[in-house]
Amino acid sequence: GTYELDKIDDVRAFAEKAIELDLKYSPAYLQMARTYEIEKNYNQANYYLKRAVEYAPDDYYPHCELGDNYIRKEEYGKAKKQYHLCASLSKDLDKWERLEGSYWAAVGLGNMDFHKDALVYAKRARAAREDSPMAWEKIAQNYPHEECRRAIKASRRSYELQPWPNKHFSNARGNILLRCDRPTE
Repeated sequence: GTYELDKIDDVRAFAEKAIELDLKYSPAYLQMARTYEIEKNYNQANYYLKRAVEYAPDDYYPHCELGDNYIRKEEYGKAKKQYHLCASLSKDLDKWERLEGSYWAAVGLGNMDFHKDALVYAKRARAAREDSPMAWEKIAQNYPHEECRRAIKASRRSYELQPWPNKHFSNARGNILLRCDRPTE
């Protein structure tokens, strides 16, 4: 979307006030990073994301965000490390956080073509919530080509679990069928 500069300045002012009140308040650093990402200033965003990780090292979410920013900066080795931390830190949490941490690690690793690692985390997300269409979709997307039957089966499950007719899941299902070079099952 588009953002007006004065709104970004307002967001930064509120985040800076939160930091002034509590220097180690990680969510404020995440908010500052988002404002710089909007402006495509990934180096400045990286500065704030590193502070968020520094002040909340055991929280999986800042690691996921830092991984995303490293992808934007094309620092894939650093991104991979952050996604592994994201998934690792979320694995012993409640089902929702385990699903979310593993899911975002699978997304990031899959986007960098680390499909084997991404598949592990997608399966962990599915184990956290068997009824998550997102987890099933990430499983389907990260199966190697030799396992297209499994990818198609996971894609079908994702499509069946969608809570309402959804363009994203419909398109993802088509992508799996196209990738597997099989117009029918």
